[in-house]
Amino acid sequence: MVVIDIPYQYNDSFISTVLDRTIYILRFTYNTVFDYWTLGVYTQDREPICNGIKIVPNYPMNHYIKKDGMPNGIFTAVKDRGEIGEDGLSKEEIAEGEVHIYYIPFDELPAEVQIYEE
Repeated sequence: MVVIDIPYQYNDSFISTVLDRTIYILRFTYNTVFDYWTLGVYTQDREPICNGIKIVPNYPMNHYIKKDGMPNGIFTAVKDRGEIGEDGLSKEEIAEGEVHIYYIPFDELPAEVQIYEE
């Protein structure tokens, strides 16, 4: 499992991380009009694999995304404390350090919560 902090200081930022022994670039974009974040997954050469995944709490965000090159696991956002608002995660909640993105490889998931894989 890998814990990823959203770089909340910027409305659009890239971070490099290693997932499943492969370097990926993750893009975090904040929508100022509707107050939500999206996640993009890129190759280490910044070629987009998948972009615009809305970051929602307590849900496998890439569950329905089947694209070549995607990491072999799930991304999920977890709010450490407090209630989750109806509108999802605000920039303030991210800035206060209440929310983290977790990447969990399929082989680390318990069998009873196993999500399909190819």
